[in-house]
Amino acid sequence: MTTIAPEFLESIMPLLQDEQEKDAFIEACTLPLKKSITINTHKASLDEFLAITKPRWWHLSPEPFTDAPNSFSIDRDDLTHALGNTFLYKSWFFYIQEIAASMPANLIETKPWDIILDVCAAPWGKTSQLANKLLATQENPWLVIANDIAASRVQTLAHNLNLQWMYNTAITKFNGFMFGKHLPNFFDHVLVDAPCSWEWTWFKSDYALKFWRQEEINKIAWTQFQLLISAIKATKVWWTIIYSTCTINAFENEWVLARILEFFQGSVVLETVTLQNTEDGYNGQVWDVSFDQWALVKRFWPHKQKTWGFFVSKLRKVADKNDKPAQQDHKLLPKNHFKIRMHKKLQQEVATYAKKHFGIVIDTSRYFFIATKESVYVTSPAFATVQPHLHCEKVGIPVLKIDKRLWFRPTHYFGLIFWADATKNTLQRDEATIQEYVLWASIPAPSDSDPWTYPYKIIQRVIGEKRYPISLTKFVDWARKNKWWK
Repeated sequence: MTTIAPEFLESIMPLLQDEQEKDAFIEACTLPLKKSITINTHKASLDEFLAITKPRWWHLSPEPFTDAPNSFSIDRDDLTHALGNTFLYKSWFFYIQEIAASMPANLIETKPWDIILDVCAAPWGKTSQLANKLLATQENPWLVIANDIAASRVQTLAHNLNLQWMYNTAITKFNGFMFGKHLPNFFDHVLVDAPCSWEWTWFKSDYALKFWRQEEINKIAWTQFQLLISAIKATKVWWTIIYSTCTINAFENEWVLARILEFFQGSVVLETVTLQNTEDGYNGQVWDVSFDQWALVKRFWPHKQKTWGFFVSKLRKVADKNDKPAQQDHKLLPKNHFKIRMHKKLQQEVATYAKKHFGIVIDTSRYFFIATKESVYVTSPAFATVQPHLHCEKVGIPVLKIDKRLWFRPTHYFGLIFWADATKNTLQRDEATIQEYVLWASIPAPSDSDPWTYPYKIIQRVIGEKRYPISLTKFVDWARKNKWWK
């Protein structure tokens, strides 16, 4: 039985109609959430993914929303393999994401040339959505900067972005308060999925609801207010900021927005969030302010939308309120950036390697390579414009290892990212074989695995008339191994 603090129930009662709705809310907090996924459309289009999953008896439904075009609730008839162990997941056709959490990124109207900041990016879901939207345009995919202040969360963020092979990303590790001060008017869009009281975790644990305290909420709301100020200052004039939380209470949502609008005095305006099957914000007094633009924001309830508790809003910066110029020597500047190689010779070396061994012609409008002593990373060409202004903990995806003889060895991600242009050293295998392969089983090497030509091959699955990348495999001990890159 979920334990809910009386103080929390008292705080949300003004948002509910009556005791009957309160009972419905409490009951919903005892129920599990339905599994939902988001499709990586830069790998397979929505129509292709639906065609792939239909014969496997995957039932995808956009309910309760139709505003998240690539996110679906999912039911499966065949539960032989857990959703996270299917070859479609292991080869990153999709990732598991709560459907309400997919809404903030969908509200950003991306353009191919956008540079987007995700201020509180960990663990990675919304960053992946934004990067995927840029990649799926098939034009020059610019850059998503994923930031988090905690080193442990940065490691998780880097790992997950690698798995999704979102190469048009870079990771920073700064206090989110710093961006507005040091990089004013720099980003096209900023997403602030703010740290909050985690009321949504009721379906995992009742800890947040059981120990909900107003004193803690006060501290959290003040942090959210400061983060949002920084995000707005860092955004270019006439561009947008998305503010969202995974909470229900009005203190972390309407109060923060009311204070922001008061602080910026007309230089920032709220825009209407148009989402079907959602609820408007709270129309009433919150602490010392009255929020009168409640119809422009949206709230998600577990007993109505059958999702976790969520809040989302959209702001537009219409004027610049910064009264201080950006500092020339600020704390976000790159450190030891001379250790990263980005020169034209590196681009040529990688292009020659890809052409020689896989028949791949590198598209320089979409791919840009940087190198450390040990690895070569692929990222967006837009990184060259960001690099002088911002120190990044990680950039792009590692696609080549550099050994002591200065030879290149491809990584698993090389096969996933550049597969579409490969004309040689590829293998096509049936679904049953690939399902075992992604669960770390070796494939006995047939006659096409000649170790004396080139031991690495891109393994693919032919579905219909199209090939899809699964992995990059290595010939070892007369078998094709999948553990070598793990």
